[in-house]
Amino acid sequence: MGLRYTNRQTIEVLKNYYKSFLDKRNIKNLKIYKTPILEYPDAKQFAELNVMRHIWGTGDRYYKLAYKHYGDQELWWIIAFFNKKPTESHLNLGDTVLIPLNLDLMLEELGI
Repeated sequence: MGLRYTNRQTIEVLKNYYKSFLDKRNIKNLKIYKTPILEYPDAKQFAELNVMRHIWGTGDRYYKLAYKHYGDQELWWIIAFFNKKPTESHLNLGDTVLIPLNLDLMLEELGI
């Protein structure tokens, strides 16, 4: 599994609530990942980050930028979160996208 699933808390689904669903599929236990609450870096944390500016262009995708800068396309969500733009459709050609380059520090600031 990807980095964002490492060290994530899981919860067990309430058997009574999903009984018919689970029984039909012969599933004994079902665990789901808890959604972490990520806090955007404050001004001090932001100042500690090494950030690169990228002008959004034709063919750009978060996963391509993540692969180029982090070597792992699954880390696309860090760039999306950092820019407060959850999907590429929230960007326009010519927009400036900030890419935090010191990934370990960024993950630490996010509590991951």
